[in-house]
Amino acid sequence: MALTRTDILEDEVNWGTVHDTIRSKAEELEQLQDKNHGQIMAWAKSLGEDCTATPPPPKHPLGGGDVDLTELQARSEAVRTAAEGSWDESLIREELGEDPCKRMDSACRQEEVKKAFLYSWNAYTEHAWGKDELKPVTKTFKNWASGEQAIGLTILDSMSTLHIMGLTEEFDKARQWVREEMNTAIDVKASQFEFVIRVVGGLLSAYELSDEEYPELLMKAKQVMNRLMPAYETSNGIPHASINLATAEHSNPLWTGGSSVLSEFGTVQLEMRTMSLHTQNSIYDECATWISDLIRGKAPSSHLVPVYFNMENDMWSTDHVTLGALGDSYYEYLLKQHLLTGKVERGYRVQYEKALAAILKKLVKKSNPSGQTYLAEFKRGGIYNKMDHLSCFAAGMFTLGALELGDPVVKNGASVDEVMDTAEGLAETCYKMYKSQPTGLAPELVMFTGGDDMSNSPNAMYNVLRPETVESFMYLYRATKKQKYRDWGWEIFRSFLRWSKVKTGGFTGLRDVGVVPPKMDDVQQSFWMAETLKYLYLLFASDEDPGVDFSEWVLNTEGHPLKIRKRDPQDLWSEEAREKRQEDLTKTINERLTDYSVSMEQRIKYMREKVSHGSTLKKKKKKKRKKKKVQTSEEDSENRAEGAE
Repeated sequence: MALTRTDILEDEVNWGTVHDTIRSKAEELEQLQDKNHGQIMAWAKSLGEDCTATPPPPKHPLGGGDVDLTELQARSEAVRTAAEGSWDESLIREELGEDPCKRMDSACRQEEVKKAFLYSWNAYTEHAWGKDELKPVTKTFKNWASGEQAIGLTILDSMSTLHIMGLTEEFDKARQWVREEMNTAIDVKASQFEFVIRVVGGLLSAYELSDEEYPELLMKAKQVMNRLMPAYETSNGIPHASINLATAEHSNPLWTGGSSVLSEFGTVQLEMRTMSLHTQNSIYDECATWISDLIRGKAPSSHLVPVYFNMENDMWSTDHVTLGALGDSYYEYLLKQHLLTGKVERGYRVQYEKALAAILKKLVKKSNPSGQTYLAEFKRGGIYNKMDHLSCFAAGMFTLGALELGDPVVKNGASVDEVMDTAEGLAETCYKMYKSQPTGLAPELVMFTGGDDMSNSPNAMYNVLRPETVESFMYLYRATKKQKYRDWGWEIFRSFLRWSKVKTGGFTGLRDVGVVPPKMDDVQQSFWMAETLKYLYLLFASDEDPGVDFSEWVLNTEGHPLKIRKRDPQDLWSEEAREKRQEDLTKTINERLTDYSVSMEQRIKYMREKVSHGSTLKKKKKKKRKKKKVQTSEEDSENRAEGAE
């Protein structure tokens, strides 16, 4: 069944159909890959017969040294089996040894997590250095865009974790690559959202964690951010999803019907505010604040915001509300914007607490008969009983909010006890997503069909090393000191070691966690080191050395700590401060942002004037139409009178 724009935009198709379509295409691709790799194998074999007695061996066509024909055959076989998803367990998967740590020995557990991080990092540096992500089974790489051009995503996404874990040598190696080799003008179509949270967020975090000692980190973050800024040049200030970093061409994808996605344009504020503070250029913060103001102005009275925003009519193009994919981090950033500003900007707290009250009232459900707490979705006028693994972040968000905010300031807001009860219930459900599978690892989503207890969705059984559940365990342990959250996190970590650890280095996602042994997907996602392992490391941190002090830092949605700064935004962005920053800005005349920032400020000013005077303009147009209608009516009357005569 072909999926149309309307199907995807209005959600008039079930997930099973979507995944069936994707799986069908994947099978076609695998068949083609199998055919191609069979030809490679035959070619390698023929080379072996012709060249076995011909010294010296031929040079590698890319200048990489001598060709080892045995290795070539082995690599070809590995690629072929990767396409089939069939692995030789004894050669590919690392066997799980005895648990080296006693239950209460958190220092031992933390050290084991650190070892897993180094195991992942070293495999990346050996086989994919400078590329976006490692393919650990085939010992090669995967870039976000086709071709050789890469932003070095895993390096940038790992730097904050390297610093937190005290891996100074590895951090310096990454920093040197950023300074000497990172290319911010790559000719690829980048995700504006992902580059803000992973690339810009990762660099800003590394800069702040290292006490602002390395200006090259800020410089590269600024260069990337400047290349993303043209995506914000739209009719309403909501950025387009994709932008080419070299040509500045930007657009929204076809699969959204041209609409922008809430979790993407609603999750850039922490990074852009921090960028403005360090560059003393308010343009980034103003763009981000404009987006927040627009969302607040157009949000439904329920304070639950739909996931698609139509860029043509400036209206929500669906009623779909979720704390899973497409919606999740928008709600996270309502809370964290308030925290990042030292709890000064009260408006974000009010928005968060109103949304939280609505979530608890309308989306938090209990299953039958076991009473499992889960987060449902709202779509097409009713409740949809699906819960993404991505939604498991909410338990941590609720906990952080309860810790930092206390009882609500809004009328009919949720009490701390109510919020914490919900957070603990959700965390237990997320743990059961892992515990219920034979591999001990969670699928991408689960169903609560008709409000019944958790069940699997056959086409969403894959696991891509996601972090959300252990993230929530980290926050909950810090809030409650209940040992079970550390035990659950350790259990999940051991399951990753058992099924995702590749014998030759790195960790991989799995195609189906419901079967043993599960097939591997041969991708080590960058967030495995940015988030999953970082949260596990922090989960086992001591009170004396917490790794990240949440009274001083806020984690962005990619797990990168950004420093809290108490400030009055009205003073920060006063006319005097603006003039001073504008003077400083002229010193960077050779940078791309110089002229752009001026035009951007003019555009923002124009949009604000347009909004504030919108009703006046409408009244004038209406009055003009009415006057024209009266004149036309009078002319018709005169014509009829003349005809009668």
